[in-house]
Amino acid sequence: MAAAIIHSAKYETTLVQSTFTLPSFAVPAGGDKRLVAIFETARGAGGTPARTISSATWNGNSLTSQAQAVTATGTGARVAAFDLALGSTEAISDLSVTFNASTLGCIIHAFVLEDVEQGAPTPTAVSSNNLSAAVTLSAAGIAIAALLNNSNNAAGDFSITGCSQTQTSLSPSRTGAGTTNEQNLGTASVVGSGSQSFDWSAASSANRAHVIVGYLQASGGGGAAPLAVFANHFRQQGFA
Repeated sequence: MAAAIIHSAKYETTLVQSTFTLPSFAVPAGGDKRLVAIFETARGAGGTPARTISSATWNGNSLTSQAQAVTATGTGARVAAFDLALGSTEAISDLSVTFNASTLGCIIHAFVLEDVEQGAPTPTAVSSNNLSAAVTLSAAGIAIAALLNNSNNAAGDFSITGCSQTQTSLSPSRTGAGTTNEQNLGTASVVGSGSQSFDWSAASSANRAHVIVGYLQASGGGGAAPLAVFANHFRQQGFA
């Protein structure tokens, strides 16, 4: 079978607190599965820089940080990709993320992948105002990319409107629309191999950051292949 997303869900809020929860996130039946969670937060309460992530958990298990990026300005926002190897685990449980202090809202996009290697990827993240990023999969697999588009204290429309790759089953999230604390998160995916570009479109220029996580397709149907190495790099040409 080919690597695929078999379930997804999202959570978004403008509440000011330090812990946020996507309730009752379900991992359905299947094999060689992986939970991938994209977390986004704006600046900390009081206008301080974006908070750091202290922990992320699901079903009593801690997720691992694979890539994080913060927009360029001092009061920017953070986007992070965390994951958890699941094997054949099937359960329903809350997915929670805790920041080091209260923050001005949070967006969570969560995915269950099936038929992917269970070894940890080694992706990179990019803080940049560009709308393009890329990933190289050394063999057949699946990549999930996330773009953070943050208003940086300027009221207006900074919504994410599209991507050259297939947008995931989750539509782009937008909280605090039209305010100085607007947050936008878009996620897209691609199944394939080799270099894959993600070219986003957005309503207006803002502070942006990207994370991409790539997972090779499980070999032998059992996910027992050695640790795969995933090369992520930022696209150097075609900047928006």
